[in-house]
Amino acid sequence: MVLTKIENPIVMEHAHIYPFSLGIAGQRQSFWDGLRLFWLEEVVDIWHEILGTAQGTERLVNTMMLDCTSHRAWGAALFAFKFEKISEDKRQMNLKFYWLPRRTMEPQMTLSKEEFLKSPEIPSERSLGPGFLQFFTVRTGQTIKSGDIITLYTLGSNH
Repeated sequence: MVLTKIENPIVMEHAHIYPFSLGIAGQRQSFWDGLRLFWLEEVVDIWHEILGTAQGTERLVNTMMLDCTSHRAWGAALFAFKFEKISEDKRQMNLKFYWLPRRTMEPQMTLSKEEFLKSPEIPSERSLGPGFLQFFTVRTGQTIKSGDIITLYTLGSNH
């Protein structure tokens, strides 16, 4: 629903925004430490306050609705959203969609600090994901490309 605007409940799924693995006790601290490399400590502290509870990621505030194909692609990190802006009334948020380049790594391989901190190369206007995966807005048939704005609405909005 968020991405493709499909409204058929049979193919809609709740997708975690923050990864489900955050809920695994042994992985929590490394996740928060990793976020602090990219975000201000105060911002990460707010997120930690929301998701660092016993419920972890299993909260409604940490979900968005995606169709099943988009959900699988989201879980495999084939695309990402970049925050753009939120409306004054906080009822809608604009995100930019980006296909992510596929990176192959050995199962136990770790990145060096330099590799980890290197900005990824994400081409704009790319319409194909890995394996020729494509998304469309079902209402218009328009292909969703890297750089396109995706608008999220809160419940109760008329969209």
